[in-house]
Order: sequence, then structure tokens, then C-alpha cells
Amino acid sequence: WEQDWPRDELIDKFIKHNEQVWKLEARTSKNEVIIPFEALHWGSYHVCLAYCANYLAGLYGAEVKGFLRFGRNRDNIYRFKSVRDIVRSYNMKDVLDFECDRQQLEKAKHLFQQIWLSVNNWQELRRLTVNGINFGMPIIRDFLRLNVPQLELKTPDFAQHLWSLARRIVCLLDYFQQHSVKAVVLCDGVGHESFLRNVAVANGVPTYVIHYTDPIGRCFGSFEYPSGERFAHYKNFFRQLSAREQEVGIEWAKRSLDARFKGDKKEIQYMKTSIYEVAPGEKVLEQNDKLKVIICPHTLYDDLYPCGWQVFGGFVEWIDHLGQLSERTDYDWYLKIHPADLGRDEEFIKGYLKRYPRIKLVPKWTSPKQLKAEGIKFAFTIYGTLGHEYPALGIQVINAGNNPHIAFDFCYNPKTPEEFDSIVFNLPNLVDRRVDMQEIYQFYCIHYLYYNAPSDIRGVFFKNVDLHSNSWIGSEQRYIPISEEVKRYKYHLDDWTPEFHEITKRKTEELFHEMDNRRDDVFYKNPPEIIRKKLEAVGLSLD
Repeated sequence: WEQDWPRDELIDKFIKHNEQVWKLEARTSKNEVIIPFEALHWGSYHVCLAYCANYLAGLYGAEVKGFLRFGRNRDNIYRFKSVRDIVRSYNMKDVLDFECDRQQLEKAKHLFQQIWLSVNNWQELRRLTVNGINFGMPIIRDFLRLNVPQLELKTPDFAQHLWSLARRIVCLLDYFQQHSVKAVVLCDGVGHESFLRNVAVANGVPTYVIHYTDPIGRCFGSFEYPSGERFAHYKNFFRQLSAREQEVGIEWAKRSLDARFKGDKKEIQYMKTSIYEVAPGEKVLEQNDKLKVIICPHTLYDDLYPCGWQVFGGFVEWIDHLGQLSERTDYDWYLKIHPADLGRDEEFIKGYLKRYPRIKLVPKWTSPKQLKAEGIKFAFTIYGTLGHEYPALGIQVINAGNNPHIAFDFCYNPKTPEEFDSIVFNLPNLVDRRVDMQEIYQFYCIHYLYYNAPSDIRGVFFKNVDLHSNSWIGSEQRYIPISEEVKRYKYHLDDWTPEFHEITKRKTEELFHEMDNRRDDVFYKNPPEIIRKKLEAVGLSLD
């Protein structure tokens, strides 16, 4: 971290400012609030954490402790003096390493052997619990974050990874037994953090996901985060709009979806290049009379961020099942890797295609328009955006889990493996099924125009909401330059006044109150100014 941005006058100024602002709120207590120990260059995030940590510490009369998100050994942090000084300046007392002592190491060895001997495949692993807490999903997602999976579970790479995670599980379970943890703040709530998340939730500890720049929320009783339960209410949310809002929303959706098909990326900013602006190339499908279907897997990284329940439990089980179905049907099967793939997906798919040779690979930058023109009739995904894009183009979609389109009928949403297989075997009889475009427009305007995603932090900690815009700028270059992130310390200091400080503290309290009380079946509408700007961008108005 600090090799990328050495200590300078701005960082010193930010540290001194925090020490002056937060010193009166420092406390010594047996109670603890645990927050991420994060990189020096996340300027906006340290501002956010300062307010959130001190709010929770005051609420519970607690000390602030940090944790290393990716399981690094605590000794590593001593090389990073600047970031240590920053977090201490807003009252972080210590950084937890969750490293095993000798007794815990023996418990971890026993746990590792127990899991290794009892779990033989991905399905069994996904159901794994320890002390009544599901750790199967966290193990899978943490493994997929860094490794290329195999269809067979028990590989040397997985064994090595499982050993490190068994140690972490033991440490976390013991820590929450021995310490008075009153609240936990996570950065994304998935991957390595999901172990801490599940232990905290199981112990009844209020647990919040507060990302660098994105919407945030509270993890409630489910061990799945995010749950995506609000998607089931989208159709009802549309009915709650006034007649004028519905009319304008439908027209906005038409224009916006048309713009997306021409290459616009406003609603999919994680993509540097839109797949829809790619010109058609040479033919990629075989020219015959067979029914043509295509598998469109998410990136391996995306299995970290599900929308809730899945028919087959997860990515590996789903794509393996489709491979088995390819051997049992007389269709032309194709597969297109997600264009945001960072390389690991291609490595996995190579082995997958050797196992299921009836599935043919098409170039990942093949336009969906070209696929439609060459004869693709059906596409498979778990919860992807193609669930509304492809039906609008004329390609039917079969999902495999909870997804943003679950309330509508413009794609298939089977709930069980048996229902899924029934649809797949019956595809020849479903070719002429027509899609209701009005439903697609209803979904699109609720999801992208009217619905206010959970607890948005923009506008809370900075006067300029653009300072909390998403830092993701595409698959080739993930984040905005570090120099721009560090400048956010300066923007914070330039805008800071005692009055703004008190306003921000009040907004922070309101933010946590909203997270504590938010409901999936309630229609939270975007602020009027956000709706107005989105409408004006395509030449519309509610007036």
C-alpha cells in the first residue's frame, strides 16, 4: 500500500485533523466494535469509517478494533506506519490477527480433518456447518476469490486453502466467546469477510456492510448476504407508482434500453466496454437445424455476490449440471465466457469443455445481437443482467436462482433442479413463446430508475456526492488512480467545519437507523433529484 503512495504533508494533516476531532470520543472498555483495517489510499473510506466507528463506539460504550480483511498476518501491518497512524487517529485501538495459539491450532487440525473426511463434493461442502453456523458458503466463495476451481472438490489447492480457513474459523468462534463484541462493520460482507459475518450474525451481533463507495446494508438472520429478497416485490412496486410515473417510467426504460443496445454503459459501469457496441464478426455457430442454446456463466468472482438462493447451490454445481444435460439432449450447446473475465474463467472452462465436448466455445466478445441472428434460441444464467437484455432481443433466458427479474414472466425462474430439468427437456416446445415487452420495461424502470438501493452513503460524508462515485472503471483497470483517491483527504479537510461535522454525525446516526429498520417489501423511492436527472438524460420529465 505505502509503496504506491508514500507519506506526505496531506496525510500528516489528515491525521492531525482526526486526532483533534475524535480524541474526546476515545474510550477504554471491555466492549468492542470491530471495523476493517483498510488501505492507506482509500481516502473516502477512512472518512466514512471514522464517523461510523465512533458512532457505534459511542452507542455501545465500546473500543474500536480493526481486522485484516484478507486474513493477512498482523505482523504485516507494522510495515505500514501511515495507515496505522490514520486508523489510530480516529480511535482504532488495535488490529486483530485471528491467529491460532497452540491449543487452537490443535482444534483447527481436528476441524480440518473432520471436514476433509466428511465432505466429498461441492454440494456437501455448501451445507457444511460448525457449531450450527454455515461455513460452507464462505469457504467456497473465499476459495473462488483467489483460485481456479475444479469440478472435483478435493485438490491440493483446496486442501491448502481449507487448512488456512479452518484456523480462521476456530479463532473467530473462540474470539466471540471470550470477548464482548457489540457491533461489526464489514467492507463487502463476502469472501474472507463472510467468516466474521456469519459468526457475528450467529451471535446476535449487529453486523453492517459499509463498502468504499457503494450502497450499504445490515446483515440480518440469514447467513446469505445480500439476500435479494426485495426483487420479489418489484412488480408490486411498479403498481405503487402513479399513472404518470408509470407512463414516463416505461418510456424512460424504452429509451434507456435502446441506448444500452447501442453501447451505452450508464447502468453497467463495471464494464469498460459494452458487449453491445461490438460489431458482428465471422459466424460462430454451426449452420444446421438443431435447437441452439448457450451457457452464459458469471465470472468466477461474481459467485461472491449472489442474489440469494440458487437452484444448484452455486456456480460450479450449476455449470456442471448443464454439462451433464448437454450429454442428454440433442441440442447445439455453446458457451460464452463473461467479457469481464480476468483470466481465471478461461482456465476453468478449458478443463470443463474437455469433460463435456458437446459444448462449443464462442468468443467472449461475440455480440448477443450476432448470437440472435445466427439462431440462438435460449440462454442459461444464474442471475445475470442478460435476464432482461436477451429477452428484449428475442433470446429466451432460463435462470437458476433468485435474481432481479424473479417477479416477472419474461424469463424462466425454476425453483428446483427437477423444475429446471423439465424446462430444459421441453425447450423445443417453448421456442415460439412470446415475451411481454411491457414487463421488461416495468422491471427496467423500477430497478434502474425508481428504486433506491439499500442505504446509499453518497452525500453523507462529503458535500460533493461525486466523491462517493464508484471507483470501479472496468475489467482492465479496476480502480481510479491512487493519487485521486488520496486527494479525498484534502477534499474532506477543505469542506470540514464544526457545523458540517455535527451534520455528518447526525446523518451517520440516521443511516444506521435506516439499516436497522429497512424492509424488503417496502418501496424506497429514489430522491426526486436523482429521478429528475435520469429522466432529463433521455429527454423526459414528470412535469
